[in-house]
Amino acid sequence: MASKTPRQYRPVHETLEVRLALSLPPGAPTYGLKPPANTIALSLGQTTQPHAVSSTTATIVSKNITVGKSSTEFGVFVQPTSNSRIVPRILAVKEDGKALPLQLKRTYNPLQAGQPTNMSVAFFEAKHPGTVTIEVRGNRQSFGTYTVETTLIGDVNGDGVVNLADAQAFAPTYVEKMNQPGYLSSADSNQNGIINQYDAMALERNMTPLRKPGGGWMAINLAPNDLIRHAQSTNSGAATPFKVVTINGYTTPGSIILADSTLGNYKFGSLALSTTAQGFFTVKPINTLGVNIYDFKVLDPFGHQYIRSFPVFWTTYAKPNSPYVFKPTKNSPGGGLITGAHSQGGVTTGTSPGQSPSTNGS
Repeated sequence: MASKTPRQYRPVHETLEVRLALSLPPGAPTYGLKPPANTIALSLGQTTQPHAVSSTTATIVSKNITVGKSSTEFGVFVQPTSNSRIVPRILAVKEDGKALPLQLKRTYNPLQAGQPTNMSVAFFEAKHPGTVTIEVRGNRQSFGTYTVETTLIGDVNGDGVVNLADAQAFAPTYVEKMNQPGYLSSADSNQNGIINQYDAMALERNMTPLRKPGGGWMAINLAPNDLIRHAQSTNSGAATPFKVVTINGYTTPGSIILADSTLGNYKFGSLALSTTAQGFFTVKPINTLGVNIYDFKVLDPFGHQYIRSFPVFWTTYAKPNSPYVFKPTKNSPGGGLITGAHSQGGVTTGTSPGQSPSTNGS
């Protein structure tokens, strides 16, 4: 029996939209940009005449949606391409033809062309995976080509999910500015060139909860080896004979803790900490006075914010004829010293899994 010759088919090439997939692959077109690690889509758009509305799309996959949250927040960053005259304005973000909740944050300023933070910025909320359409129009009768960068807010490590690993990656970047060694653009949720409390809160809004919702709470204690060995007057904190001590804390797992030595201004501009999966964290401050006040602000995955002050009585400094003479400086005005990871004296890691803080002063 004679065999049949296989029928030959000509391949058909479909026109593809200019869009990059999740976790941009090496060699993919970036249109002259350096997208942060949390970019889930990078598109090229164009308006051809004044007042015309142009659309690009981005795909949200299932793992981008935070489990346990009512919605997930994404960022949209739009700027003209090189030599384009458009002044882009973000009009709407839609999914299945319906407008999603949208917050407009910044508008591109043509007078600041070339500045890396100069772009139109908006944030939208999505509840389901799918394709979203981003509508843009040129202000002041402008038109031309532009890029649209869509990010998953809080995804510092760029794996498409916001979880404890992102909080731990965020902590060393706190208070860093663009062009500084510790700065990560993926930790800068609004891409304004500085990583601050706003970015920490944005990450926590998308954080995957590690436990059921509960009220704000925190326990702070001095490490057992640093406690004074003889009777002392009691206070709401702890007493120690040592200049450098270890403070252990315990709070809602997945929280970001802002730590500061302060005289009561609560600026929290020194250091960020992340918990372990069990909720523990550790910091090593430097005592500078007889009574040192250390302040901690917790931002948890459920939107709670609360502050706890923890006084540490340094007995060696306070005793008569102490060898320690503290001289206030601009960086250390008094009240104890906690510094960031980029300075001396600070750490940003939590305690080891399973380690429990002491019960004194809780």
